[in-house]
Amino acid sequence: MLTHENFGLNDWTNQVKEYQYAKKILPWGKTEKPEQITEKIIKEKDSLFNPILQCYNNRSQEFQARSQEKIRKSEHLVKSLVILNFNKIKDKSLRYEQTFDVVNLRDKLKGFENHPDYPAMKSDVKKKKNVENKLDYNIVSNVNLNLHNYLPPEKRPYVDNNVYFQIKIR
Repeated sequence: MLTHENFGLNDWTNQVKEYQYAKKILPWGKTEKPEQITEKIIKEKDSLFNPILQCYNNRSQEFQARSQEKIRKSEHLVKSLVILNFNKIKDKSLRYEQTFDVVNLRDKLKGFENHPDYPAMKSDVKKKKNVENKLDYNIVSNVNLNLHNYLPPEKRPYVDNNVYFQIKIR
């Protein structure tokens, strides 16, 4: 008696079923229907918050929103205090450091000229200490110190023109 098992029909039917199953199911998975947004859903979302009273209609949601707002306010207060402290430190440092920003080529204190804590102008020229040397002439010009000196005439050291200082060379 001839049966389909003798001719390998079982294998063939299984292969056809597998092929049909593979064509029905997509390789990236099952696709879901998109959610339909109805007018009812939109009205429900609109009625969550009362714009006139500026509060949520649900009491638990309103309580949660207020507690989160308190937390945000406290965090903002802490940040502002940190920034205020940083600004005080920065202001204090500007009293002792250069007030001109060399990188941006701007005055760091621009706009604060009328502020009572505005630093006074620093004198650029520092007074030189009168350094006494053992020479009675200027080493650059080779002229006597009575004639060539950076000090005003009344403060110049008196040097006798008749006496010369001898330098000993070892």
